[in-house]
Amino acid sequence: MSFALPPQWRVCSGCGGCAPRGRRSSIWWAVSARPTRKAPPAPEGGAELFVDTFDDDSNGWALPEREGGRTTFDGGDFAWESKVVNLRPHLIAETLGKKYDAGTLEMRDVVVTASVTIERGAAAAGVLCREAPDPESDFQWYEFVARDGFAAIRLTDSAGHIDVLARTEDAQLPLGKKVTIAGTCRDDEQGRGNFG
Repeated sequence: MSFALPPQWRVCSGCGGCAPRGRRSSIWWAVSARPTRKAPPAPEGGAELFVDTFDDDSNGWALPEREGGRTTFDGGDFAWESKVVNLRPHLIAETLGKKYDAGTLEMRDVVVTASVTIERGAAAAGVLCREAPDPESDFQWYEFVARDGFAAIRLTDSAGHIDVLARTEDAQLPLGKKVTIAGTCRDDEQGRGNFG
């Protein structure tokens, strides 16, 4: 699946990106991001911008424990447990966000990959890019989400509005099995954004 992004979108980041008025950019379940010059979905080459082994929280992922959920680091896994239905978290490592906010990290054309294991429940795992201001909420972004029996490219915002742009029911992500998902954000020769 891939989807052409509207031309009015600013090109920002495959790991979240241009957050309005100094807000932190964000990423959801990202393990690494790599720039690329190839079209989605089969990029090649590029420098590795960020990788985390999740041995500890030295990159600043953890959220404070709340009534609705908690995050922990356990044997190389970053575990996030939610007790809230339809919660749509998206996170960024603090070290990555600081580099982007300081202007020392370029994330124009990137691939965001995540290796995840959904242990229980009906959770979906995903990656996002091209976060931008939104007239109906604080910000919106494009995301690729998947769970067993479902995968979609969606335009989502912080107020909970979700527009499904492409979907399939052929995804196979069984509970308890590690899977790797990826999203490619890049511009074509005419400067039009693409996500796939």
